[in-house]
Amino acid sequence: MLNQSVRFPHMVRSRCLGILLILLNLAFIGCSKSPTETLLRETIDSMQAAGEARKLDGVIEHVSPRFSGQSGSLTRDDLKRYLLGVIMRTQDLGITRTSTTVEMKGEAAIVTLGLLVTDGSGLLPSNGQLLNARTIWRFEDNRWQMLEADWQ
Repeated sequence: MLNQSVRFPHMVRSRCLGILLILLNLAFIGCSKSPTETLLRETIDSMQAAGEARKLDGVIEHVSPRFSGQSGSLTRDDLKRYLLGVIMRTQDLGITRTSTTVEMKGEAAIVTLGLLVTDGSGLLPSNGQLLNARTIWRFEDNRWQMLEADWQ
């Protein structure tokens, strides 16, 4: 009888600890992003950093050869020329994301972005523009590629 009373609290503690660990894991799973979403966000961060560093290839490498922009009026090559023009017209390009929303759809994702694009350094940039962008991405060959983008 004494052995059973000693084991019982131990079993209760073990079960409570096990249940607590399961609940914590479920909470973390519910709050965490999937590995593919995390990779997509890292890709967007990389593109932003490349843009600010004026490294066009670092942006374009994440754009699909089948890219279609501005409701079908821009190809990947058109986008590359457009971005080159932006880089050549700006001296100190700043890109600030004001919002990022990712909607995962299997191997695809819709990302909406709020962007503040500025030219100039210091407290007050000489030029600035607020943009809202809607982009469509596809996970292919173990990496994310932007298939479509529309902005205003």
